[in-house]
Amino acid sequence: MLLLRRHGASLAGKSVRECVFRCIYTTRNAELQLRAMAIGTPSPLSPGETEKCGGHNLGSRGVERAWEYWVTRLQKAEAMWAAAAGLTRMKGLAAIAHPQTAGLPQAKRKVAKAPRAKAKSANKGSRNKR
Repeated sequence: MLLLRRHGASLAGKSVRECVFRCIYTTRNAELQLRAMAIGTPSPLSPGETEKCGGHNLGSRGVERAWEYWVTRLQKAEAMWAAAAGLTRMKGLAAIAHPQTAGLPQAKRKVAKAPRAKAKSANKGSRNKR
């Protein structure tokens, strides 16, 4: 991110989605920093904390989840505006909301295996014979 005096900011990212993510969260983080500075002097994150946060926040899963949330909000707002103004809805908005259209591999999910039932044959040899 590059802050330009009297011109705003320039952002760069690996994709449009990452740039939108950075833009929205840069604004939110600036607001939070201003609130923290009103209380006192905030201390910076350690290099280890910075590394952990950067890897977590800019991972494909976080960016994709945020993107889906924003597109869903846009769909709802657009539906309300269109209904109020008598306009037609935008076509294809739902198609861009899903991660598989991002050009990124989908996040792999771990599937939990159900525990297997124990066989009853283990008790056959312990029966008493009369």
